[in-house]
Amino acid sequence: MILNPAAGRGRAARVWPEVESDMRAAIGEFGFRATKSRDDIKVAATEALKEGYRRIVGVGGDGTMGLLMNAIMANSDVPRSEVVMGQIPCGTVNVVANCLGLSTPRRAVEALAGASVKPVDVMRLDAADGGEGAARHGFVIVSVGLPVEASRLTASMPFVKLLGGASYVLAGVLSVLGGRPRQFAYSADSAPPSTVKAWGYFFCCFPGLPGEISFAPEAQFDDGLLDCVEIGPVSRGRMLTQILPAMKDGSYVRKAGMRVTQGRVFHIETPAPMQIEVDGEPAGVTPATVSIVPGAISMIFADQ
Repeated sequence: MILNPAAGRGRAARVWPEVESDMRAAIGEFGFRATKSRDDIKVAATEALKEGYRRIVGVGGDGTMGLLMNAIMANSDVPRSEVVMGQIPCGTVNVVANCLGLSTPRRAVEALAGASVKPVDVMRLDAADGGEGAARHGFVIVSVGLPVEASRLTASMPFVKLLGGASYVLAGVLSVLGGRPRQFAYSADSAPPSTVKAWGYFFCCFPGLPGEISFAPEAQFDDGLLDCVEIGPVSRGRMLTQILPAMKDGSYVRKAGMRVTQGRVFHIETPAPMQIEVDGEPAGVTPATVSIVPGAISMIFADQ
């Protein structure tokens, strides 16, 4: 069990005593680490694997799970086929957990005791200036353009996260007011590249969480495909009145000017380098390639 006490603005730390009691009642003894930083989360996962643990459970949100997953994907000593991930959901939105039926910490404990497992797809991002010089992986979303600007604003206003998924929409409004569509060269799989103007792109293998924020409502985490959402060059007025409000339930993808494409490999280039993010974290700049790694990670889920 790897605890991120800061997840959900401290919610993970608050619920941990009850979770710990429930876990001991459900499965007995288990290894435990409390972390202090993003790097500490990755180190904790790597050390747990080295010590022989093969079930890694994150107590936190989507960000925590992404860090743990990247540590597992980058570990060359332990085949990822031997590793199972689980989650106690304590983040702001908890997209991954909810898609797997882990809607509450108590529900998650029950699922961890039952240990039903299924393979889950993850996204791979190969971007210029990636910092660490290696591919980055994501569960929920790879984004470029307007979505990155909205993510930056959300990160710069921590109090806004109290709004949950609505915080992203609010930040999107501010980004639209100060931004404009940009030029992209875009290609999917083996199709020739096309030059388009767009506000930006989402790449997803998880749909999001309807009622909070739904980036790609038709995406499935086990079909071996990415859903790419192109936010076309619609007017600011339509972005503010039609597109952004409809992100809450995902219906924005059916509005005029939006395009959804499924594929396995997407490539994006821009006239000047643009920042690209994985699950809300900076991960290099364009040009970038986003691809799917089918069934990359086995995860515990709740039987429906």
